Amino acid sequence: MWEDLQKQYGVASVPNINQLKASIFECRQGGMSVVKFYSKVRGLWSKLDNHVHILQCTYARCIRKGCERNLVSRIVEMFEADKSYQFLLGLNDDLYSQVRS
Repeated sequence: MWEDLQKQYGVASVPNINQLKASIFECRQGGMSVVKFYSKVRGLWSKLDNHVHILQCTYARCIRKGCERNLVSRIVEMFEADKSYQFLLGLNDDLYSQVRS
């Protein structure tokens, strides 16, 4: 399938989820402004979000009780918290150590 997509649309390669996670983890502000750094990290998160699928329970009893919605919203909140931590960890220490605290 990937070979067909590459031939038809010129898709060079499909990023590996672990490679995307590593890129996010290793991303640092360096000489970028906070806005540029956030945009870069946000782009990586968007790519990762396209590959992460949260499975949903189809068990009828769970759906009636609303358990599935609570679980999915908790998982999404966990991902969002991780994104905040990753962004803060990538900021320059000398300028933003107090903000990170």
